[in-house]
Amino acid sequence: MAPGAPGAVVVEPVVNMYSAPSEDADVVSQAVFGSSVVVMEEKGAWAKVRTADDYSGWMRLAALRRYGADDCSGFTQMLVRQRGIVMPRDADLQAAWTGVVPVKRSHLRAGDLLFFRESPQKITHTGMFIGHGRFIHDTTHDHPGVQIGRLADQPWTHLLVACRRLK
Repeated sequence: MAPGAPGAVVVEPVVNMYSAPSEDADVVSQAVFGSSVVVMEEKGAWAKVRTADDYSGWMRLAALRRYGADDCSGFTQMLVRQRGIVMPRDADLQAAWTGVVPVKRSHLRAGDLLFFRESPQKITHTGMFIGHGRFIHDTTHDHPGVQIGRLADQPWTHLLVACRRLK
């Protein structure tokens, strides 16, 4: 994503992207729930967006939520809230919350919550599994912003300490 470009996340299951700001225009691509996009332009109820894999097109603003969670746990809380569920704000509290149940890494499904830590004392990072070994998370380190990570990559593979599924 371009530095300083306003980011958003897709909050509907599948959203068509159009060649112009109208549902009568040609569909040029689609974006799925949890996809991170850059908002390049707004026109009325529409936003021209660019996806992480460089597709661009127009989609309804109602299908997007602007970033603003400021960190990983706030971002994850916002994603879960889009499903009508209210959970705690901080990552360590989210992992211990009674609204989730443990799940094995080998049984992860899209929408499961992931918790990471650098020390045994406290969970310090969270994200949401999106399938195919990938997860979406917001980070304030190195390259701040919402990103798609791979669980098999360093440092994530060694920092993952808990997986949870919403009840």
